[in-house]
This record gives sequence, C-alpha cells and structure tokens, in this order.
Amino acid sequence: MKFTRKGVIAVIAVIVAILFIGGGRSVYKKYTKDYVYDSVRYVDGQPVGAVGEASEVTQVLVNGRDDSKVSDLKTYSNPEYGITFQYPAKYIPTQFPKGSEGLLPFFQYKDPNKTLSSVPDFLDVRWLSVKNGDNVEEVMMKDVVYDGSGFHPKSFNAFTPVRLGDNDFYKILTGTFEGVLGYRYYLVKSSGAFVFVLTSNGVPWTEPLFDPEKDTRHLELQEMLKTVKITL
Repeated sequence: MKFTRKGVIAVIAVIVAILFIGGGRSVYKKYTKDYVYDSVRYVDGQPVGAVGEASEVTQVLVNGRDDSKVSDLKTYSNPEYGITFQYPAKYIPTQFPKGSEGLLPFFQYKDPNKTLSSVPDFLDVRWLSVKNGDNVEEVMMKDVVYDGSGFHPKSFNAFTPVRLGDNDFYKILTGTFEGVLGYRYYLVKSSGAFVFVLTSNGVPWTEPLFDPEKDTRHLELQEMLKTVKITL
C-alpha cells in the first residue's frame, strides 16, 4: 500500500483528535520568568503530569477545566483547642507532645520545583493566649517580628483583615528577607488567637516580577484557612 505525505499527516491528525476527545484531557505548559508560582495536581502524594525545570510547570486540563489546584487533603482536628481544618496530603505534620502549651501541628514540605533552597517550607500553627485586661491588638503586634530587622509593627494598621471561608483573619507580611517569605494569619477569639505562621523558603525575592501574594505556599495556606472550623 502506498502512502502519500498528506495521507500520513491526515492519519496522525485523526489519531491525535481521537485521543484528545476520548480522554477528555489535555496538557499544556505555562511558563514564568524564573520561578514557579503555580501548584501541580497531586494524587496519592505524587504530581500528575511531567514537571520540568524551575521555569515551567505542567498543568492538567480535565474536560477543559483547570485542575492544577486539586490535591488530596487530610483533616487535622484538635478537640482540646476546638479547631479543625484540612491540609494537603503532601505536607508532613509533626504533632507536639500533650502539655506543650500553645503548640498545635507543625507542617513541612520540600517543593521539588524550588531550586534556590534545599530547606523545606514550613507552616506552624499555634495558640496565642491573651490575658484578661490585655489588648489583643497589642499582643498581636508584639508577637510579630519582621524578618531581617527584628522590629515589631508600629501600628495595628500593618495587619490586613481578610475573610476566608467562615472566619475573619488578620494577615501580615513579615518579610521576604534573603529569599525567605513570611506570612502570619491571626484568627482572633475571646481569649486569644490561632496563629498560622508560614515560612516559604527559596523565593526569588530580588526578581522584579516576584509577587508574595502569588507564592505557591501562600496560596495553599489561604485554601487551608478556608476550611478552618471552630468547634468550641
């Protein structure tokens, strides 16, 4: 049987179309300048789709829908403090011994896409007590130390109120000093506040296009905070 060049191209086009339509899935690559800000879909702790160098990330489209932010979730619950929330299964939690005052879980995750640091990213969850007669705003300001300077906020206006899920949080950026991005989110209650302390290492802090708000760990933290439920 004799094949022409046009015939071969036509056959290949038909096969590609069948695979694309039948599978209901397509893959595309999205490029940033030097650093990946986007999440990759995880199933059973493993990334779906090929991940290349630090300057590219493969996202998966399922039936035309961006499914890159979908990941397996686990639930953390602490009846003693009356809090529950979900977190990505790829995060490794460390439980503190009972009796460790104010300490809740401590998470870490080593992002394979981050080549600027060998240190994992961290998320520390803790309880900040406020004694009777103390001003919660002043306690929060003293609790914050800006990275690189050691100073505290001079005004409570440094905190930004933000609504995530069912709760109101106070957010503050603590620094991007030497490639270490820090955020804190405070969920204020009557006797204190739950504090979510994010440390994202190896960020391209000197890049003009770097936006701390779009850091992958920061976006994941915001998704976690949307699931927070207070049970007491």
